[in-house]
Amino acid sequence: MSNVKKRVQSYRIKALNSDDYVIDQSLPRQHDLRMTHKNAGRMNPSQIIQVANHNECSQIALTIKFENMAEQWFEEYAELNHRDTTLQRERNLCKRTYLAIGHMFLDEITTRDIQLFINDLAKYGVNMDNGKPLSYKTVRHHLSFVSDVFEYAIRMDIINYNPCLKVIVPKSIQNRSPKDNEKRIYTKDQARKFLELLSEAPTMYRVYFTLCMFTGCRRAELLGLEWKDFNYEKQTVHIVRTSNYSKRYIVRGGMNMFIEIFNGMSVFSRLYINYDNEVIDIAVQPNRDIKNISDIFTYPDKGFVFDFNTISIFLKNRGITADSKEGVYTNIDDNIKVVVLK
Repeated sequence: MSNVKKRVQSYRIKALNSDDYVIDQSLPRQHDLRMTHKNAGRMNPSQIIQVANHNECSQIALTIKFENMAEQWFEEYAELNHRDTTLQRERNLCKRTYLAIGHMFLDEITTRDIQLFINDLAKYGVNMDNGKPLSYKTVRHHLSFVSDVFEYAIRMDIINYNPCLKVIVPKSIQNRSPKDNEKRIYTKDQARKFLELLSEAPTMYRVYFTLCMFTGCRRAELLGLEWKDFNYEKQTVHIVRTSNYSKRYIVRGGMNMFIEIFNGMSVFSRLYINYDNEVIDIAVQPNRDIKNISDIFTYPDKGFVFDFNTISIFLKNRGITADSKEGVYTNIDDNIKVVVLK
């Protein structure tokens, strides 16, 4: 049996373990809604130790943000166990992930938060090259990256649960039509014609496309080739590495920056803005379902106005100008978040 002392917002529990060691633990009342003074007194030493460990984990999770935990995961695990190409791919996933949940503490990130993040990746306008959703494989990589960080936090006894376990990838990008996935392959006649035309191309292109057609190597494997990989006596080539480059967000020609406007976890709009010519290029139209994001966009005589003038005023009120740096801009007094990419 243990000795329980009732406090204002907690119970102080003392007990002796098998070694006659006094265990003294403060147990918050909100730890278990079914906890009462009576059944708290029935706790044995092993249960108290378990509660102590749980409370210690909760306190650590309260002080660590996801971005900091992810960087620890990179330093302490990924850089020691993952291949360079895998590590580079994971680094490429950081930017979007940190913008979405990097500022949140581990204990406050819920399954719903991650599900909304994954859903947002599957929406049109996310891919800044073609305005389409990210591919199923890329979305899966984002989810796996977040899950790996949480699993590492569990192994380090920082948290007790991985909120990614119940997250699903939207079916809208899982079940693309067969026509979208169908690979276009040259016939023998087309390949022969292509090689004839290739004979007049520069050497670098002749080498690349000839090897591509006759070996079936992947792009990254061919781009990773060096002169020392070729054995001219045996007429062989050794594939020993791959090339993987880090691709930055590219703002459309003539535009100064890319803007993402969020209301909580929901996307309000995505757009490109050119401060020099005072024009905008809207990638994702404003979400009219999100009410009262700002009075700046609403006029009594014109109604809803979403143009360069209203947007520039909206951004200026949040300290964003043409010279602003990349980052996430928020106001304490509202739920609006603006992401700036250059």
